[in-house]
Amino acid sequence: MVEAILQYTGSLSAMGKSVKIALEKAEFDLNKHFQDIHFLLNFNLLIADSKTNPKESPNIIKKLHENGANIILGPATSTAVSAVKGYANANNIIFISYASTSLL
Repeated sequence: MVEAILQYTGSLSAMGKSVKIALEKAEFDLNKHFQDIHFLLNFNLLIADSKTNPKESPNIIKKLHENGANIILGPATSTAVSAVKGYANANNIIFISYASTSLL
């Protein structure tokens, strides 16, 4: 399972929608490659919408973690990263922010 927190609604939805398309393409390509080489692995993408609201990200990361997520792509903004950093660190969750500019 690959989990992502994207902002595909709200003020940064254009970026979130582009990242969503790229992730869906990557999921398809990886699964096709694994099928072609008879490798028994399948990626499933789970995307949650942050609504471009940093207050949404802590609830989302907790929910994704409850579903077994240990590596999460996102959240995108520095403010949202600040909001989830404590929970992620306390629960050994790796998150990769693709747009944050802060050196948190």
